[in-house]
Amino acid sequence: QSDVDELTTSGDAGAAAQGKVSAKALLKRGRRAHSRRLTVCFLVSAGSPGGLVMSIQKRFLKSAVQRNAVKRQIRELVRLEPTVQGLQVMIMGRAPFLDSKSGGRNLKRSIRQEAAGLMATVVGRK
Repeated sequence: QSDVDELTTSGDAGAAAQGKVSAKALLKRGRRAHSRRLTVCFLVSAGSPGGLVMSIQKRFLKSAVQRNAVKRQIRELVRLEPTVQGLQVMIMGRAPFLDSKSGGRNLKRSIRQEAAGLMATVVGRK
């Protein structure tokens, strides 16, 4: 809960005036889609260019280098998706990213595939 409070860019009144949705409002009013390791919370905002907020907790991925790599993969995926315009999207980790089978060898590729599947679900529900 404290992670979400830190992600809020400004108060709800200030965010609404700028056309942005705060993380708290996104969690309260947004729709959700889940995968094994990620949760996407999204809200359609007409007339807004959209936005992206990410939260990958340290308890799910210990190394800051790996957390940043995951965030870069997701950010690039969202950037290349043209139908995300007008969506406020929040992506959160929900389970440990490294399993004993892969040992982190294919982390970027597997996260990118998982996030792509979630974004396709989000765009389909839009």
